[in-house]
Parts: sequence; structure tokens; C-alpha cells
Amino acid sequence: MLISVAICTYNGEKYLEEQLRSVMEQSYNNLEIIINDDCSTDNTLDVAYALQKEDNRIKIYQNEKNLGFNKNFEKTLQYCNGELISLCDQDDIWDLDKIKKQYDLLKKTNSSLVYCNAWLINAQGDDLNQNLFSQLHVNPIRGNTQLGLIFDNCVSGNTMLFKKSLLNLIYPIPDIIFFDRWIAFVASYDSTIDVIEEPLIKYRQHGGNVTDVLREKKVKKTLKTKLDKRDKAFMVKVNQFKAFIEFFNKHNIKNENTKIIEDIYNELCDYDKYYFNFKLYSIYKKYQDKIFEIKGNKTAAILKFSCGLKMYKIFPFL
Repeated sequence: MLISVAICTYNGEKYLEEQLRSVMEQSYNNLEIIINDDCSTDNTLDVAYALQKEDNRIKIYQNEKNLGFNKNFEKTLQYCNGELISLCDQDDIWDLDKIKKQYDLLKKTNSSLVYCNAWLINAQGDDLNQNLFSQLHVNPIRGNTQLGLIFDNCVSGNTMLFKKSLLNLIYPIPDIIFFDRWIAFVASYDSTIDVIEEPLIKYRQHGGNVTDVLREKKVKKTLKTKLDKRDKAFMVKVNQFKAFIEFFNKHNIKNENTKIIEDIYNELCDYDKYYFNFKLYSIYKKYQDKIFEIKGNKTAAILKFSCGLKMYKIFPFL
């Protein structure tokens, strides 16, 4: 079975060769390696073309204009011809059996998507003695687990392998939700998702990461910046729930989970009008094992997400 490895590049010359060679040397070799560059201004394309001379499985595309993170991945997926797609960053290192182990599990369980854990390494490639799940304090989830993905995510894009048939449901990817969380959410509705808890990639952490896993990007916190951040976080959450509901309506999905999400959305829309929303608290408490299955501390999550903006204006550093 052909598997497409989709790599979005942007100014990635520093680490791209090491990443690509770890893909080229996979034990599962029925691959096509799709590289789509988002108008890099460094030597990224030179690195890619040099490796293409060594491996004709590499196909290179270039955007006419910079599309940004989500839209670049969305376009890259359209170039994929394989029945399965594996997403790949431009700066990691893969275990040479990564694709084979994920393919074997996906075939065995007939899941729509399989993801894995990751070792964290620094910019120089040194082991940080941490793995992704423990660093993020998340519980890896499997099965039909849609509610767990509405407040959190444990499925990193660079660790996933999924069925290409999902693309019919995935598009368009909402701007307000990171593409990996959206794909995992859609996959959990299409069928099931599964996980390999063994780290199968080395996930490089450096100043250019989109996701600050190590939380090293420090921002000076003042009362105003703290409240502005809270207000923005509420607005983002409201719009994310709106995107989930639009997905349900588009595909005529009606069940207990959709009702729960609609009820939460209706309350969240008034986030700036309450101190503590007891209706939300009741919903979260009743369905905590579903809604917060990714969270390490369910009690803290219930209290946090029941508070409104007015509460944070009184206690801004909660």
C-alpha cells in the first residue's frame, strides 16, 4: 500500500536533510515523499532538490505566495496519492520503524488514524530526557473520543498516520483550530483513533517551533496583558466550538455528544457576563470522564473552564 509522507517546509534548511533522510530510510519503503514549500527565503529548496537526486520518491512543489501554517498543510495534502498519509515536520528525526509500526496497528484495528508519543530533543539533537505526553501532562486517548478533543489535544501532527479518505471530511480546516487537532477530531467521528505510546520520533525543540512544548517563550505578564490573553482565549474557544457545531450540521450528525457541545457553546457565548457558570460546571462535572479525558487534573479543569471573564478580572492570575 502506498503511503504519502507530507512535509510542509518554510525556511527549514538547518534541519531538513536530517529529517528527510530519516524518512528516506524507513523500513516501510512503499512511500512517496511530498514536499510543499511555502515561499522559503533560505536554502530549503536547494536541500530538497539535492536529496531528490538521490531518491525519486521525493516530489517537490512550491506555493506562489505564503499561505501560512494551516493552509499550507491543507494544500500539501491535496498532492498526496497514497491511501494513507503521514504528516511530517521539517526538523525532527524519525525512528526507522515509525511508519511500519503505525501501519501495522492501523491495519490491525482498522482505525482512521494512529498517532504516537515522541522524545523531545533540543536544537542540537541532544536528548532532553522527556517525552511529549509527560511534558504536556496529557493522557493519550483512543477510540471514539470526540469530546476529549474539544478542550485539549494529545495528537501531534508530526506523529500521525491516517486514511486519505478522511480528506473528504477534513476540508476546509478551520483557521481557528490547529490542523492536527482538527484531523484527530474528524477521525474520531469517522471511526476510531488509536495510539502507540512508544516514542517513535525525536521532536526537536527550538526557537522556531510553532508549538512551544517546553513553554520557553516567555511573555512579560501585566494585569492588562493577562486579562487581554484571557479575553482572547475565551473568544478563540467560542469560535472553536462554533466550528465543531458547523461540522456536525454539515454532516447531519446528531447524538449525545453534539448536544453536549451545543449546550457548552451556548453558555460560553456569554463568557464576559458571568463570574462562575453553574450550568457549565454541572455539564463538566457530569461528563468529566469524556470531556476532560486528556487532562491530567480533571477537578482543576472543571473549575477553570466554569469561570467567566468577570472572575478573572477579580483574580487575574488564577
